[in-house]
Amino acid sequence: MKKIKVLLATTICAGVILGATACGKKNNKVVIGFTYFAPIAFNDDNNKLTGFDVELARKVFEQIDKTNNTTTEVEFLEIEWDSKETLLNNGTIDLVWNGLTITDERKTNMEISIPYLNNEQVAVIKKTDSEKYNTLDSLKNATCTVESGSAGEEVAEGKVKEVVACDSQLNALNRVKDGTSDCAVIDSVMAGYYTTTSNLKDTLMIVKDVVLATEQYGVAAKKGNTKLINDINSALKAIKDTEFKNLATQYGLTDFIAVN
Repeated sequence: MKKIKVLLATTICAGVILGATACGKKNNKVVIGFTYFAPIAFNDDNNKLTGFDVELARKVFEQIDKTNNTTTEVEFLEIEWDSKETLLNNGTIDLVWNGLTITDERKTNMEISIPYLNNEQVAVIKKTDSEKYNTLDSLKNATCTVESGSAGEEVAEGKVKEVVACDSQLNALNRVKDGTSDCAVIDSVMAGYYTTTSNLKDTLMIVKDVVLATEQYGVAAKKGNTKLINDINSALKAIKDTEFKNLATQYGLTDFIAVN
């Protein structure tokens, strides 16, 4: 059974009821699980959901629709990051498209797309602590907050004095700002945005030249849903030199592009 949920419409063409918006064109729906973190997924000034991954998903399904003669409604559902695999498996969501780090374990448990962005796990500290925490070795004395279930949580273990999990990467940054944690281990894609363009830029900084892990982002579907992931892979390649590059430029991510 296809994982994309087909919506039944009442359009009649040549005496046949079709799931369609036009004769011969299937009308599908895909639900994408996400969490908020800029520049991947956030609300703009008009409280509309946007961000690199959000807009890329929309462009990818436009390309899939063009190729397959379908019309797909793309819905975004905020999730608890720690529950992403459960939500895929029980059918609540069809995809996780939200800065998901590709790992061997995740490739075993889920269908994963080709890499589309490069990323690193970095440490973010207060600027006033720049002399105290300036090397990987110095972080052994730091309490670090991470997002529960994130790649940051995994790589921070054993490298810092204490790892404290919270519900989002943004909250991890806020705990550093508030002084309840010495550092946050988060994605470089997010860290670069929040330490240069947000209201945290005067308070927080990335520890220079300290990289806890190098990784890549992919899109995840339920294990066995190879058709959907293959369609996404083909679409990513088809738009890599056009819409993909335009979005990367718009969100300041041209240096992170992984699709080739």
